[in-house]
Amino acid sequence: MEIIQSLQSVAGPALDAVALTMTNLGSEEAYIVLLVVVYLAIDARAGRVLGVALLASFYLNQVLKQAFDTARPFVEHPELLRGDAAYRTAPGPAFPSGHAQSAATFWILAAGLGRRRGLTLAAVVLTLVIGLTRLYLGVHWPVDVLGGWAIGIAAAGVALALARRRPSAGVALQIAAFVLVPLTLHLTVPTPESGVIAGALAGFGIAPLLYRHVPKGAWPRRAGLAAAGLAVAFAWLAATSLLLPEAVKDQALVAPARYMILAWLGLVATPWAFARWTGVAERGA
Repeated sequence: MEIIQSLQSVAGPALDAVALTMTNLGSEEAYIVLLVVVYLAIDARAGRVLGVALLASFYLNQVLKQAFDTARPFVEHPELLRGDAAYRTAPGPAFPSGHAQSAATFWILAAGLGRRRGLTLAAVVLTLVIGLTRLYLGVHWPVDVLGGWAIGIAAAGVALALARRRPSAGVALQIAAFVLVPLTLHLTVPTPESGVIAGALAGFGIAPLLYRHVPKGAWPRRAGLAAAGLAVAFAWLAATSLLLPEAVKDQALVAPARYMILAWLGLVATPWAFARWTGVAERGA
């Protein structure tokens, strides 16, 4: 508690706004943007590795939260909470911190894949800052953040080791790993977001089997493709949110289907259509 109070000793509205902005870099929407941009505009293989690792780490985080079921700081000490906006970033149990774990998984893995000094420095800074904002906002204990960092770094290490080995797998094995296993876990060991995770894993894992995208061309073209992919993805999310009744969205298989289609619209349909519209073939070997 002393660490949280120390960080909050300089608290104020301006710093609250900065902390919320930085903590929201670890939100679902932020990672959708980052993953789509990496996959479509920078390196599709790296985007797939990042997406699969982040989603698997997120599922593990939710399983651990349910297992430990620890209270957040503001439950025992309401004065530590830095407002309603901070509260909305903190659903569910405390340990381990999802924001800290996701940041470590994504950014440390990105640094390992990119192997650039600037990216490594940015990865370390973002991982640290996102975790510290969780303490400043009063939504996590230090042990939650430390645990999230440790698990996230471990997940990034495992993913990086597998990515460098480039294990070969047939179509059937990939379907089992990316579709059947996540769906089975969602149905047998559900978490609040397991349906989303199962669908997104199927989308990222199977996308290269449907269309092998290889980013090509100058940066304006790549940026246009990424923008188109994001527009399609968020349009699908918005449309299904508005049109699907809550009773339908609560069905066990709806969330996996919804997010699998979202991923395929952004990562398969968009680059396929974009290549034909611009007349530039993108299909790799």
